Amino acid sequence: RQWCIDRSVTPMIQLVGTEGARSAAVRLLDRLDRPDAVLALAEGYGPAVLNAAAELRVAVPDDLLVACGVDSPRALAVEIPLTAVALAPELQGRAAVDLLLERLAGGVGGPVVIQPKLEIRRSSIGLRARGGRR
Repeated sequence: RQWCIDRSVTPMIQLVGTEGARSAAVRLLDRLDRPDAVLALAEGYGPAVLNAAAELRVAVPDDLLVACGVDSPRALAVEIPLTAVALAPELQGRAAVDLLLERLAGGVGGPVVIQPKLEIRRSSIGLRARGGRR
């Protein structure tokens, strides 16, 4: 939201109810004021946005940029690989076990910070980034 505020842009937030991610994405992308980018926060929502965009003939990444809040194999197993935030679940699991073992041994354990990594893929590299116009 801060990015939008800094640029005087009103954010569009589409809540996903019981109708599912694809239906919510169709509803979002079928608007006259369709967004030019979507950040899909749950794992399956990115592919649903790609499916809705294809159904509505919205070209990703030329007309719509798409990114996911969580990286997973599903982000790669689609026609257009999805940009996503890699949260390093393996490192998180190891750190959790190490902290638990330390606590069980009477230690205190400290905070552990595992930096996420943005995996930039084709779904968010639009025409401008490739030297064209949108």
